Amino acid sequence: MAESNEAPKSVEPNPRVEELETEFYGRLIEALPHLSNDKVTAANLLPLAHQFAEEQAKLEKKAVLDSLLPDFFKHQYFLHLLDLEATAAERKTAPDSALVVLDFDKFGDFNTKFGHPTGDKLLISASQAMLKSLRRGDTAGRVGGDELAVIVHRVTQEGAVAAARRLQAAVIQTSQEEFGAQGWSQTISVGICLIQPRCSGELVRGIADKALYASKHAEKDKNRISIAMIDTETKAVRIVPVAPKAEPTSKHK
Repeated sequence: MAESNEAPKSVEPNPRVEELETEFYGRLIEALPHLSNDKVTAANLLPLAHQFAEEQAKLEKKAVLDSLLPDFFKHQYFLHLLDLEATAAERKTAPDSALVVLDFDKFGDFNTKFGHPTGDKLLISASQAMLKSLRRGDTAGRVGGDELAVIVHRVTQEGAVAAARRLQAAVIQTSQEEFGAQGWSQTISVGICLIQPRCSGELVRGIADKALYASKHAEKDKNRISIAMIDTETKAVRIVPVAPKAEPTSKHK
């Protein structure tokens, strides 16, 4: 599949930014005959230019961040970042980044029982717990209604699994603290895909979904983690379940 580095579509114009832009250029035209006067340019133009730049920055940030989870990128922009990550992988001898996708099992049942506003509250709390588990440079995004994803950088396969376990544990603990007393035990399914060369962001996302599907439909244990292995030449995919983390055994004298 061909790579796509196309930037996300622009958002609707912001009236406030357009207003500031008009005012800025209007003052610039008025000041042109007096540009030799430093006081005029500094007093009239620079503060407005700074304000205009701040409004533009806010608009650009709003365009790529999720409205409910403002620290997570929107799906479309997150795919764009995945494309860039796959392009960077072309220059490396081995994969050193991975996509980790977390899904809230039976989230529809949760919304039915507690209501959609409470479902939003769960997602917000879970996202904050995930952010505390991330390392500097890792990238978080919301890729579905109840699917949250992270691009984990500078990791081996084992490191990607360890990161997935940290994120899963953080979300489970948060949901238990907030809703365990109300009779809800949230389980989290996880899919992992190592980001390989010659794989677009869309392809990586689709393969991670296959791993996620395997986790969600495991016959036995919930809170499953599965990892997808990709053959870079044939693009053949093999899904491997990750063994549950062994509990430490107590020593008896």
